[in-house]
Amino acid sequence: HESVKRGQVLCEPGASEAVFMAEGEFRILPSVRGTVKDYFEAHLHIGTVTGAVRVAMLERTTMIAGESQMVQLRCDNPVPLAPGERFVLRANFGSAGSGGLTTIGGGRLLATTNARLRRHKQWTIDLLNARKSAIDNPVRWLDLVCREFRHPVSGQQLQKAAHLRPEEFSRVAAQLQDRMVRMPSGAFIHVDILEATAAELMGR
Repeated sequence: HESVKRGQVLCEPGASEAVFMAEGEFRILPSVRGTVKDYFEAHLHIGTVTGAVRVAMLERTTMIAGESQMVQLRCDNPVPLAPGERFVLRANFGSAGSGGLTTIGGGRLLATTNARLRRHKQWTIDLLNARKSAIDNPVRWLDLVCREFRHPVSGQQLQKAAHLRPEEFSRVAAQLQDRMVRMPSGAFIHVDILEATAAELMGR
């Protein structure tokens, strides 16, 4: 127990990686006064992890009390994060007349791209909204994650990308045999990607 520190995550080797950037939906509390501007500094609280982040707004450049939008959290230090986790942000914004660090809102992680995303890109917002609608349904979630790959992907890579346990991945993948094509090499490719690729080749 002396070697375990606050914020660390216990997992199977290679099952998770710490990242500098993650995306999710963020909602500001109704009690927050004034306007919150893009790329504000905040303290991230998720599980037992706490750390400094910048919040890049992906849809609009400002937010007020009660509003929500998709954001990218850009951490100062790598943090073990996974889609589905809930987070809280605290910042130096006055709330109900108070000052100093205040809880200004929170949300839920939807992706861990670990790459800077460009703002105001509709395809990014559409992807995050699709993840939001599927994240609580393992079958729809794995179907979506597989479709996001534009090429064949190994079962191990797909399991890791979907953040599913091995036994859960096997069970869910079995329910998607008509959606995820298993190639002779053992790799998976989504039927939508396969059909789109075939149509493109036939059109040439």
